[in-house]
Amino acid sequence: MNTLNYQIRRIESFYDTSTNLEEVLEEIEKNISNKQEELRVIQDSSGYYKKSQDILYEKSVGSLKKLIDSALSFIFYDKNYEIIINLEDKRGAKNLNFFLKDLDNDLEVSLKNGCGNGVRSVVSAILNLFVLVNKGSKYLFLDEKYSYISSDYLENFFMFLKKICDDKDITIVIITHDPRFLDYADYTYKVADGYVVSDHSLI
Repeated sequence: MNTLNYQIRRIESFYDTSTNLEEVLEEIEKNISNKQEELRVIQDSSGYYKKSQDILYEKSVGSLKKLIDSALSFIFYDKNYEIIINLEDKRGAKNLNFFLKDLDNDLEVSLKNGCGNGVRSVVSAILNLFVLVNKGSKYLFLDEKYSYISSDYLENFFMFLKKICDDKDITIVIITHDPRFLDYADYTYKVADGYVVSDHSLI
């Protein structure tokens, strides 16, 4: 009898344990389902975030292209140039590659090489200006490399920069030995005997 009772208790105990296991299993499956739903939402959100990032990035690239094309058209008035910007995405890192297209001669060259220093100087200045405007900075510094710009295009170059800088309240600071730049300055200073003096001459 004792043996029978013992076996019955074991069977009942097993039944209770299996019932508990089923409940635990159901709870685990429910938790897994909930986590899978959370993961799906996170993945969807991540996907939407990346898409929105890409849209904003491409929109900025479009704005930059429009600005550079306007500059090239205005400054190089006797040319028919267009900038080509390729957006490259390598393992989540975005890179921009610039090419200059001469529409008259159906020629496309990389801005890194095969392109004149004057054009590169103009595009470099516009890129600097684009970054400054988006950062809310108030000063655009131009150094000696802008001396590469031909005298034929220098006036239009400064007229273009001055118009944008006036609109955005940005001050252009030019550091140069090139006397051609004097005519486009509101104020000029020179270093003489270790002192900075106001002057309208760079002799």
